[in-house]
Amino acid sequence: MSIALKDSGCKNIGKFRETQIFLKPYVSSNIQEYNPTAPEDLESALDDFEKFITADDNIDVLIKSVLVHYQFEIIHLFEKGNGRVGRILAMLMLLQNKVLSKPVISLSYDLFQDKAEYFDRLSSTQLNGNYAQWVKFFIKAIIVAADNPIKQIESFIAIRNKNIEKIMVLGKASKNAMLVYKYIEKNPIIKIPSVANELNSSL
Repeated sequence: MSIALKDSGCKNIGKFRETQIFLKPYVSSNIQEYNPTAPEDLESALDDFEKFITADDNIDVLIKSVLVHYQFEIIHLFEKGNGRVGRILAMLMLLQNKVLSKPVISLSYDLFQDKAEYFDRLSSTQLNGNYAQWVKFFIKAIIVAADNPIKQIESFIAIRNKNIEKIMVLGKASKNAMLVYKYIEKNPIIKIPSVANELNSSL
């Protein structure tokens, strides 16, 4: 937990906050305050939060992970870094329940492309109980975040194929050029002596 909060600017890393805070997020036309749990209620709120996470219910895992993030944001256990921890908890739930096999997606960028909308929806859920809009918003961010690595991999493959095509037309030099290229793929940071050694050992 302390690792997740390391760069949050929080002086009391890993400690429950002891004062009430009133958050006024990014300005938009309809944004309202959302008020985190009072300090004296944090422990009981955390108990309820733990029961919700561990409950053997029929809630879809994806939806439950979305609600876990929301609940942790509203509890606001720490002075700073709550959103980060909430996103980690959501991802851990997806990993634990085999929705994800590896932590290959990052929600931070897609959730915060429009911070005003993020806090707007958070506030609306707390004030009006409009959980449906929050779930839709968050799942959309998950879908986009999951699609990004696929696009990146496809782009890398396309670039690699083009590079190999260029190497293959080098004639006699193509063999050594391919060895160097494959070596660089495995070792992005190289020194000339190490490349020379690789070529000598492969000849």
